[in-house]
Amino acid sequence: MNTKVYFGLFQIDLAKAKMNQQAKPFAVMKSNMAKILVMDDESCIRDMMGDMLRFYGYEVTLVNDGAKVLELLEDTPFDLCILDVSVPAGLGALETIQQMKEKGFFVKSLLSTGYSDIDIVKNYQDYGFCGLLTKPFDLEEIKDFIDSFLD
Repeated sequence: MNTKVYFGLFQIDLAKAKMNQQAKPFAVMKSNMAKILVMDDESCIRDMMGDMLRFYGYEVTLVNDGAKVLELLEDTPFDLCILDVSVPAGLGALETIQQMKEKGFFVKSLLSTGYSDIDIVKNYQDYGFCGLLTKPFDLEEIKDFIDSFLD
């Protein structure tokens, strides 16, 4: 029996959820104020990611392409960037992180993608990314994963 339920790009493992009957109080989830910049060209993904990260207590800014990431980094410090690999009508993750380096914006960045068979995904660290978020995102693991890059 499949115990995973998918909500768009997010999944919850029901077997794990049933084992952990005690939910964390909301106040505990609102304690983290790290600033995260999320770039994805698909508004539904951006909005879901933003809602989820805000629920966990992060301060979140959402943009739809890499040019806006670069513009925001001129004036605003972020603790972490989450960059979508493919943005057909703008700068994707690779172009964005290259320009971040050229401009001296050294922000920890995670590559976000649904692809698994392209070079940037297989060798994301060679391109300057510190981690890989694969879609669908697992709601139960994403906070700990993101927190591991903020320490």
